[in-house]
Amino acid sequence: MPEFQGGSFNPWGGPRGGCPNDIGADFANLFYRHNIAEGVTAMSLYMFYGGTNWGSLATPVVATSYDYSAPMAEDRSIAAKFYETKLLALFTRVAHDLTATDRISNDNSLSTNPAILVTQLRNPFTNGAFYSTIHATSSSGTLESFQLHVNTSAGLLTVPQKGGSIVLNGHQSKILVTDFTFGLGHLIYSTAEVLTYVINDGVPTLVLWVPTGESGEFYLQGASAGKVAKCTGCSGVTFTAADKGLIVAFTQSTGMAVFDLTWYSLFNLKVVVMDRSYAYKTWVPTLTADPFAPENKTGKLTCRLIHYF
Repeated sequence: MPEFQGGSFNPWGGPRGGCPNDIGADFANLFYRHNIAEGVTAMSLYMFYGGTNWGSLATPVVATSYDYSAPMAEDRSIAAKFYETKLLALFTRVAHDLTATDRISNDNSLSTNPAILVTQLRNPFTNGAFYSTIHATSSSGTLESFQLHVNTSAGLLTVPQKGGSIVLNGHQSKILVTDFTFGLGHLIYSTAEVLTYVINDGVPTLVLWVPTGESGEFYLQGASAGKVAKCTGCSGVTFTAADKGLIVAFTQSTGMAVFDLTWYSLFNLKVVVMDRSYAYKTWVPTLTADPFAPENKTGKLTCRLIHYF
């Protein structure tokens, strides 16, 4: 999409910032993910950084501000919309299977709650799948709980398997993954969204996030045991052996948890779980000028609790 308008220009006498109350963080969460559900693989945000219409450089009908409710405002301030956009940018950067997918289905048959519409995208070469969940009525902002029927390398599953549910609370969307490849790792499924994957001080580290106070569950192939290394805000953590690996369930309030997992009996792998507020302030800087730098060319995972590592 050469021009996806994250807002609208500011006409003379119009609202400052192009209707910011209508197209804030919820808009970025919902519509950017919906673009992925529609098969968009390249998207230009117009604007990402709000500008100034110096001397009517744009057009005389546009006022001085050319902000377009950008994630980075005309005065360079950043707020929730910027951070919400960053969450999806970090995810798509490591979701390599997403660049070649077919749309398999687009209805409510994969949800246990008919109020939830599920779009299934699947990579025909790797079988990695992405399930975009949204209210079936797009204007709805109700709190809806559900489970998801997924087709994985471990068979047909209804997730989460160990209790709890997936939640859409308000104008919100989630992209959940199955058979997700990260480095040498294989995530059979996760009901928490993937934030990023890094090699952190030589240790493979997968980062997941959930909205504050929600539960999540993931199934990691090849994992045989796990422990909670650090916990701020986590509760109800369980580790359950499964045929192909380990199922980990948790609830995460404000903060971050670190799970140390034994992986293929020889290696250690960390899974970091964050709530939204911590995910907002987490960064993965690259060490080169290449925007497509691979995961082993990124800097240390940077967040509020960096001393955990």
